[in-house]
Order: sequence, then structure tokens, then C-alpha cells
Amino acid sequence: MSDVSVEVVLERISIMQNDITDIKRLLDKNEERLQMAMVERIKIAQESSAAHRRLDECQPKRELIEKDIDALRDAMRPLITANRIMVYLASALMVSILGLIWGLITGQVQLVFP
Repeated sequence: MSDVSVEVVLERISIMQNDITDIKRLLDKNEERLQMAMVERIKIAQESSAAHRRLDECQPKRELIEKDIDALRDAMRPLITANRIMVYLASALMVSILGLIWGLITGQVQLVFP
């Protein structure tokens, strides 16, 4: 082989060596990023499991609160019925009073005191 072809081969080998070095650097950077991403995923998984544990701890409290709410609803049913009756009676009384006032204004009703 001639000197020129050996120089060309050496130059190409040098270029390939530089490219391989660049690829190694990129792979190292990617490996660091991958390790950081894995650490982040582990942290997220730990936080997630901690959150699930807290939710599991709150479940009995939630069930007690739901039972209390159901008990309050049951206790409110008679009060709602009583409220409806009172509203009906108050409406009837108000209509009677308005009728009396209207009768006094039109002169159809006279109040007589003994």
C-alpha cells in the first residue's frame, strides 16, 4: 500500500475513533439521565404508596362519617314533614289575614267590639 492510502485509512480510523468517543459520551449522559429518571420513578412510587396508605387509614373515618350522614338524613325526615305542615298552616293563616284585610278595605267586613 502506498503512503497516501495508509494516511487515508489512519485518518478514517481517527474519525471513527472520535465518533466512538462521542457515542460513549452520549451513552454515559443517557445512562445518567436514565438513572435519574429511575430514582424519580422510585420516589414517585414511594410517595404514591404513602398516599394510598393514608387513604386506607382514612377509609374507616369515611365510613363513620357516611353512617353519621345517613343517621342525620333519617333524623331529618320527620322534620321535613313537620316543616311542610307548618308552611301549609302558615300559608292558610296568611291567606285568611289577607282576606280579612281586603274585606276591611272594601267594606265587606266590619269589626265590632262589644
